[in-house]
Amino acid sequence: MSIKNIVAALALSFAIAASAAEKHWLGTDTSNPTLASVAANWDPAGAPTAEDDVVLGAGSNNNPMTWDLDNGVASWTQSDYTGTVTFMTGTSYGSYTCYGVTQADGSKALEISGNLTLSSGIWTHETTPSMTPAMKNENLYKKGFGIYRLIVKVGGNCTIGASASINTDGKGFGQDGPGYGNSCASHGGFGGYNYTSTTAPNVIYGSVKSPISLGTGRTTKGGGSIILSVVGLLTLDGTISAIGPRNGVYPGSGGSIWITAASLFGAGSASVDGGAGTGSGSGAGCGGGGRVAVYLTGEGADFTEFTGTITSRNQSNYGTCGTVYLETAADNGAGKLVLACGTNASTSQQIGSRPELCTPLKADDSSEFMFSEVPFDNWTNLGIMPGVTVTVARVSASNKDRNFITMYGGALKLAGEGGNFTLSGASLRTYTSESYISVGESGAGALTIASGATMRMNATTTIDGLLVATGTVSLGADATVKDFQLPKKSTVNLDGHVLTVTNPAKRKSTSVLGTIAGGTIDDIVWPQRGLMLLFR
Repeated sequence: MSIKNIVAALALSFAIAASAAEKHWLGTDTSNPTLASVAANWDPAGAPTAEDDVVLGAGSNNNPMTWDLDNGVASWTQSDYTGTVTFMTGTSYGSYTCYGVTQADGSKALEISGNLTLSSGIWTHETTPSMTPAMKNENLYKKGFGIYRLIVKVGGNCTIGASASINTDGKGFGQDGPGYGNSCASHGGFGGYNYTSTTAPNVIYGSVKSPISLGTGRTTKGGGSIILSVVGLLTLDGTISAIGPRNGVYPGSGGSIWITAASLFGAGSASVDGGAGTGSGSGAGCGGGGRVAVYLTGEGADFTEFTGTITSRNQSNYGTCGTVYLETAADNGAGKLVLACGTNASTSQQIGSRPELCTPLKADDSSEFMFSEVPFDNWTNLGIMPGVTVTVARVSASNKDRNFITMYGGALKLAGEGGNFTLSGASLRTYTSESYISVGESGAGALTIASGATMRMNATTTIDGLLVATGTVSLGADATVKDFQLPKKSTVNLDGHVLTVTNPAKRKSTSVLGTIAGGTIDDIVWPQRGLMLLFR
């Protein structure tokens, strides 16, 4: 930890220090032993107020607690306590009441004005009730918000020790969630097909950058929702988890985690992985990954001092990963989108042969996405849907047969260093709907398909910029480019389609040095044909 961060942490700790009374949890009332609002469950007697320090320790005898108070507290400390604290924060609906301090959006949150220290024990939120027909007409179902979500706001520093966890696994929707369908449940990523299914994947929902939605279940419930806001430093050595539990042939999808902190340290984990099916053969599947977003607001803060893991994976057959979004103050709203699926080999067969299986960016989340980098890992397919514009400065990928960007329409703006962009170790595909790709400012840059990359245009495609086909470029539909180069030992597969060049920079000396397959030189249309050299 840097000197600046140490000083900041100490200053914040001193600023929030006060002579508040300690309230020790007992949980021994004979009638209501779990309720925080019952005076007899505390020592000294009386429910905590906003000025009190809450302590759960050895004297608590690991007795469970349900937080049903509408006030905050001064601080919260758990040590030598292995019990579970259940919060009923979230947004009230009908007969379902949430507890906590009322927020601007009407939700209820636990507010801690000072420090939160969890050295042991489990925090969770109440299980999501079944949705009634009336509920399904509301955003709590349509957008996956649900009723109960663990919403915590910490005014000081937050420490989650190695023996502690914030765990909402299986606390989300059941089969009545928005991601339910014929295959395993979806959320940020698609739930898995079985081996022979041709059924369309289930609905994708939730937000990349502001995730609060619950996972959906099938044979198990989906993951819950965790929103943790920390003014100071977050040290995570334990776990923050909202996964779809591993149980049954058709498990649930992962939930959501949204973290904001000045800086992040530790070696713990944050996970919204989809559940892994316990069956085998043609019926086995997995839940889709959920949604994670982590924002670091401190000056100079980055993710290098956190050595743990942040994941939104599908864990087995045929599903796709959800989204992990990481942003620092220096990113100015364009952070990193991380895509990392599970390692089951059958996933690659599906993503390679079924482009519709992807992790999609959808217009009902946002019409415009900006990312400084999109790293790919294992078998991953980023989908750009109609009505969406995605701006990317860098793609980090290592295998064109496993890492895909598939455009189902929409626009892709490539804004690399110097206005140029090189695609390496990945496959770029256009599919089903007309797509638009621009390179650099006003199309002044060059898109180079490197030797370890491929581009396949299966839909009418317009590229505003120079296309340099160092790797393999294939046309499954007509395409238009501003300018075009085919270096020696590279290939363009026309497959009977036409590549139209609208504005070559050097009209009298344009050269084609590579190989044109599936067509002839005349299939490339130039506005003014100059000298062409073709080496086959």
